[in-house]
Amino acid sequence: MDRSALWSWFLFDSGLPAARAKDLLSTWQEKGHSLAEILPVAPERRGRLGLTGPEAARLTPPAALPPVAALTWSDAGYPQGLLALPLKVRPALLFYRGEPVLLQRPIILLAPGRLPPSEVDGLREVIALLLGGDLLLAAYEGSPQAGLLLEEMSYGHGDGLLFAGAGIDARTEGHAERALIEERRLLVLSPLPPRVPHRPAWDAVLIRVALAASDRAILTGDQALAPADVQGLQAIPTLALAAAPGDATVPTNVQVTATPADAVLWVESLLPGHGVAVDEGIRDDTWSPDSLGMTEDDPGAIPSPDEILDTLQRGGAIPEALKRRLAEQD
Repeated sequence: MDRSALWSWFLFDSGLPAARAKDLLSTWQEKGHSLAEILPVAPERRGRLGLTGPEAARLTPPAALPPVAALTWSDAGYPQGLLALPLKVRPALLFYRGEPVLLQRPIILLAPGRLPPSEVDGLREVIALLLGGDLLLAAYEGSPQAGLLLEEMSYGHGDGLLFAGAGIDARTEGHAERALIEERRLLVLSPLPPRVPHRPAWDAVLIRVALAASDRAILTGDQALAPADVQGLQAIPTLALAAAPGDATVPTNVQVTATPADAVLWVESLLPGHGVAVDEGIRDDTWSPDSLGMTEDDPGAIPSPDEILDTLQRGGAIPEALKRRLAEQD
């Protein structure tokens, strides 16, 4: 029997409270037992398995279960960061629509939050720079960051991940999202049972799950100005797209920049060879002539926009937004 289908039945249809079912799964896994091995012997070994009589009596699954598109926390593709979450909020199953093989790439989350109109172009430039490489840009459903990600993907290149705020079957897919799924370029993930609708009160927990599943995060808007206040960020390497946050505390795992192109260097330690390599990465908050061993007193040493474009193009295609920025600097 399909493991995901069996876990889904055990968690949501066996009659056990979901929290109790997760606790049993965790205990049995620690002892090296699989759910498929446990269920046939549950009635006669209920005491040794930590089950009560009424609980054991419930544990007879149907002879056939419908297939379930989901990853269990025992599957290789399950994001490892989620395993560090407390059991109460750790998803036992991640339901998906799309290509789960995309989870083999490092995940960079565009953290959800208010995005001022003045910062839209900067984030759009970051997305355009990072799409299409050996990483997976992610966003939380319904956020302005998700809207920009899907829009940039629709222009023709790159793959993405969308963390859903509802069960997979309770959502309404937009035309662009559906097309990207069909093209195998977008993966949608949800830790909620498939038919559970969106509830705003759950957003904080679901965003915490999205952060834990990600290898890195990018902050924008108010969050970029006060990164220490972002719940669940913890030690995740983070880039804050903002001017220097002044007196706000900046955790050691956060780098701050006002220059979207710095995102290319920021991913270097995560993905060597992605984008443009600069030996020492980002120093302080932004690129500057000093950080590249140049000075404004020696203008001949500072590369022209044409020279910068030539260097960048040797690493791959350059987004139009960055070309326009460099042209404006000429």
